[in-house]
Amino acid sequence: MTGPFSSELAAVRAGFRAIMADDNKQQYKEFGFWVIMKNKADKSGVDFYNTDVVDGGSGEVSMTLPHEMVRANCHTHPKRYSTGNFSTNDKNNFVMLRDKQHAMPFYLLTPWGQISVAREENDFPGGKDVPWS
Repeated sequence: MTGPFSSELAAVRAGFRAIMADDNKQQYKEFGFWVIMKNKADKSGVDFYNTDVVDGGSGEVSMTLPHEMVRANCHTHPKRYSTGNFSTNDKNNFVMLRDKQHAMPFYLLTPWGQISVAREENDFPGGKDVPWS
């Protein structure tokens, strides 16, 4: 787990930057991680953390929902996903998590290095662009 970060988005960006820093392997494999929120020890607020990155190998990444306060699902799509959009499985997983637990944003690092987010079901497949800064 890495962090703490001051916001969900700061944790998302840091996680994607770490993946890209590893020789841009996200161009060929799919990776994923969760963003977790934890109360500060002094109860003065919250911090955000990334779980360890999961390597999907040559297929789609499969992540187990941790027993923590999960705030976001984050993953990459390699170049074989030519559209750069969220997949049908991404949307299905979003709906399943929303119906089973609670809605959470899905962040995607496209093959071209753009971050997209889907916060609602109708945001799929294109998502909305997220700036790097």
